[in-house]
Amino acid sequence: MNIRTSDINNERRIAVTTVLFCGVVLVLESKIEETVCKYAQEKGFLTYKFTSPARRAVPDRMFIHPTGHICFVEFKASGKTATPQQAREHARLKGHNVQVFVVDSIEEGKFVIDLVRAQCLGC
Repeated sequence: MNIRTSDINNERRIAVTTVLFCGVVLVLESKIEETVCKYAQEKGFLTYKFTSPARRAVPDRMFIHPTGHICFVEFKASGKTATPQQAREHARLKGHNVQVFVVDSIEEGKFVIDLVRAQCLGC
């Protein structure tokens, strides 16, 4: 288990970023999201946490490329998939020609950012 500690307001907090389970390293959703968002920002994207008070199961993040191209990403912990409600919402967005990706690893997230960036540079 990879554990880092920090003192915030004199309280000791423990943040678990990875878990070793049956010989497989599982990365938590928050760590994947944090790392991919930082990577996207380095590549020039704006990153927004996306919530909708009127609609549940929307993707976690909205990424905006400098060309104006927008895509959404649903982040999941290693090996996890979108819920049926999330899959329905993703299908609704895709029905309006919006790119939606489900990402469950840092490498996959970086690949998505590179893919969208390449598409935008080809515009």
